[in-house]
Amino acid sequence: METTETVTISVDEYRRFKAQEAEIQRLSQQVQWLMERMRLSQKQRFGASSEQTTGQIVMDEVFNEAEHTASQEEAEEPKTQVKAHTRKPKRSLTAMVPEGLPVEEVVHELPENERQCPECGELMPEIGKEVVRTEVKIIPAQLHLVQHVVKKYACRNCEETSDHTPIKQAQAPRSVIEGGNASPEAVAHIAVQKYANGMPLYRTSGCSQRAIVIYDYRPDWSWKNPKEFLKDFKGYLHTDGYEGYHRLPDGIVVVGCWAHARRKFVEAVDSLPKADQENAEANKGITFIDRMFRLEHEWGDQGLEPETRKKMRESQARPVMEAFYEWVILNNKTAMPKSKLGQALSYALSQRKYLERYLLDGRLEISNNRAERSIKPFVIGRKNWLFSNTACGAKTSAMYYSLIETAKENGLNPFDYLTQVFRQAPNRYIGKCYDDLLPWNLLSSAYRC
Repeated sequence: METTETVTISVDEYRRFKAQEAEIQRLSQQVQWLMERMRLSQKQRFGASSEQTTGQIVMDEVFNEAEHTASQEEAEEPKTQVKAHTRKPKRSLTAMVPEGLPVEEVVHELPENERQCPECGELMPEIGKEVVRTEVKIIPAQLHLVQHVVKKYACRNCEETSDHTPIKQAQAPRSVIEGGNASPEAVAHIAVQKYANGMPLYRTSGCSQRAIVIYDYRPDWSWKNPKEFLKDFKGYLHTDGYEGYHRLPDGIVVVGCWAHARRKFVEAVDSLPKADQENAEANKGITFIDRMFRLEHEWGDQGLEPETRKKMRESQARPVMEAFYEWVILNNKTAMPKSKLGQALSYALSQRKYLERYLLDGRLEISNNRAERSIKPFVIGRKNWLFSNTACGAKTSAMYYSLIETAKENGLNPFDYLTQVFRQAPNRYIGKCYDDLLPWNLLSSAYRC
């Protein structure tokens, strides 16, 4: 006959046992959280690479000069006094470029009606010419030298009959960088490589309506920055979950991004061991969101008008969304808050009123992926060339990104567009409005992709 053994413990021992049990549970959760972070970090890790390309010095010199020139017109940077030193002389152009490059000579002449002697009226013949600057010209995969040569003229009649000989000289067009050796093609090439193709400098060395992409640099993440930038804007604003956008004034309706919400659940799956990922609870959240995205793709393929799309969303997308939030609320009660799943559920709940707003208007999109695509060149570039040395340099980068991405949105080839800007601006637009150089005013077939 079996007997049951009874163990008696004191109240203090029981309390110590429960405390130890709670501590074990807490440590287990902490270990699980750390493992999630480690697995996610391993998945997102990427390796840095470096390579040396012919012509590196030329490109670095040209672009650093461009950013330095632009930065002089921006707000002053904080200055630190350092011990006096001797500045090394700037390297000459001939020392920076390979030998044997073909030289293209651009000769600037005075028209005949301007070559008349101001004193006697006789036509002034040519008496010589002078190289006023030599530029590095880049045609993708080609490197040329361009010499700007100005012709000089003197009056032979006055030379023979007077004690004073008038001399005239043709004027070369202004350089895109004052005092620099970069041609419009060179600056355009480097800007496109760095800002459109995301190439670091060491590697660059080797519509029915106006679409605008604007990058704006601010030194911090203060909510006052978007408020200041959007002070004159009213309408719908597609954003991620940054809290600063939720403090904007009346008249701006913030619309959330379902791609960001989905990404949180993807991270929750990726943070788990491989064996557990297929049956992860977070996959259910991804499935709900994917259904809504599939509906949008179907309606996009059908070319639905905004009003029709709005009605279809109400009848088909809203039920999916409501089912998703029923699942979110249920699982949020049991998920560990600091786990990746807990964070994904919490994000979806905190952003609910913004995520639901894409149902308000058929013109709205389910995500702000369009803006994300415009940000991608900057993100890729930032990873490659790491950072801007100064706030002024960052503002210059924002300007280049704005021009390049706006040109692309309007169907223009960025290189051809920037070449035209850099060729025309220094000579035709001094002190004038630059509106004629905006992408939609250069929408000729010559500049299209």
